[in-house]
Amino acid sequence: FVVRGEVFVTSVEGGITKRITNTPEQERSVSFSPDGKSILYASERNNIWGIYKSSLIRNNELHFFNSTILKEEPILVGNTEVFQPAFSPDGKTLATGSFDSDIRTWDLNGRVHYVIPGSKSGGSQGHVESVNALIFSTSGQVIYSGGDDGQIKGWTASTGDSLLSWAAHSGPISELDIA
Repeated sequence: FVVRGEVFVTSVEGGITKRITNTPEQERSVSFSPDGKSILYASERNNIWGIYKSSLIRNNELHFFNSTILKEEPILVGNTEVFQPAFSPDGKTLATGSFDSDIRTWDLNGRVHYVIPGSKSGGSQGHVESVNALIFSTSGQVIYSGGDDGQIKGWTASTGDSLLSWAAHSGPISELDIA
């Protein structure tokens, strides 16, 4: 979870909370890897939003809440502002949203698989405003997105082709989850 711009993790059973980040900038949008050994989050550093990953280092430490050493590394940091990272169910791909209304999918080395352009980039099927919420389906075959435009959209995860779109709300969509 994120409080006052910092990432924390908690053991629900043990009631132990550990701070993961401690930066002067803000973090948001936490996504755990499927194996539970890494956390992705968006962080605004040097006035640019990027994606960072904190990982467990010691093999004998199985959970973040009781870890002693973590390794943080930048995953997507550069000229394109990205946030709202979402791990695919297999942990090999991540999707990101952005202020420019685009959705991008990446490998964990920061190479772009494809871009779904929003209207700010000339796209006709993408979001009109910022993309604030992303989640993969449990099968990993669909990416669902929500944005400031109040739209929820579905995309084929392997190609970025549009599957569905509906006006879900009159205000911004900030979170999505699948039950």
